[in-house]
Amino acid sequence: MPNGTIITSVTDAIAVVSQIVESAEKEVAWLVPRPSLIYALQFGIIEQSKTLIQNGVRIRGIVDFSYPYINVVRKLLDTGQDVCHVDNYRGMFMVIADAKSISSMSIITESLSIDSPIVAFWSENPSYTEYLLSVFEQVWEQAIPATQRIEELLKRLPSDIYELEVHIIEQNTHRSSNSCRYHKHAQATDADSTPT
Repeated sequence: MPNGTIITSVTDAIAVVSQIVESAEKEVAWLVPRPSLIYALQFGIIEQSKTLIQNGVRIRGIVDFSYPYINVVRKLLDTGQDVCHVDNYRGMFMVIADAKSISSMSIITESLSIDSPIVAFWSENPSYTEYLLSVFEQVWEQAIPATQRIEELLKRLPSDIYELEVHIIEQNTHRSSNSCRYHKHAQATDADSTPT
């Protein structure tokens, strides 16, 4: 696939990402919406990065991730990548490897599938790659370490489960407000009746 190609499929984008990451000699930087992480795992790009890091390549990445993605992010960290979290990133992806890059021109959504149409651009133009890297660095400065984000998510997990439980109750009854009041009242009654 020649440099400067417009890419219109997820499978082709994955192939180009794999190719430019494999060619890296100094550094890889990536900024992706979280659905992209699943494909990086499924198609061996995360495993591929481990070999690069062992050979002295620095890899940094930014993603907005929530609880369901914790294990994937941990796999990234286990390879030796520097990973950060930035809140509310819903947009394009970019992967920069030395002087090569691929970036999407379309928004990547949660409904992304292997058959989804996308528009992405593969370039080996140093000026364009430098521009993408400058964007990456700006976001990197605002991001927090992935380890910190994981700790925050795990601390919030009990309340998140409670909120989900309340949401399910609301969805499964025609009297949602009464159900929530009953549910909380029942919890309070149970607590009051607990032997001390």
